[in-house]
Amino acid sequence: MPDGNDGCTGLKNIFLDHIYNKSKNEKGAWRLVAAISGAHTLGQAKVENSGFNGHWSDASNQGKFNNDYYRSMLLKGWGPELGISTGNDQWQRIDQFNSSGNVTHKEMMLNSDICLAYNNNSAHDACVDAFMANTTGMTLNQANGNCRGL
Repeated sequence: MPDGNDGCTGLKNIFLDHIYNKSKNEKGAWRLVAAISGAHTLGQAKVENSGFNGHWSDASNQGKFNNDYYRSMLLKGWGPELGISTGNDQWQRIDQFNSSGNVTHKEMMLNSDICLAYNNNSAHDACVDAFMANTTGMTLNQANGNCRGL
């Protein structure tokens, strides 16, 4: 399996270069990579197993085979969480705290998850840059929301 820290490079090295290497259509091969990554919606990462910590889905969708993994990737606020374990960083929800400041159900994404939505997406990057430049006080999370679907 690819290293979660390696982002799309790790996915390419394992899936495109080895598993789907006979595909003549690179875009179609990436769709297969995104589809197989959707299995994350069923699981969770534990530091003792992978060096990462958390769930890919919210509590109400955890363990259900549905599209919550993809919806979470695009519609929730993510920020870096550094040093989960030696050499491992991940993305944490930045909009998921209760009144005591504690996470009630730890959700996370890996670089290899986030890259599926945002790596090499120049249309999305340009949209976010435009919103950030033209809107006073808009957060990156709000700009991402305005650029949904690109």
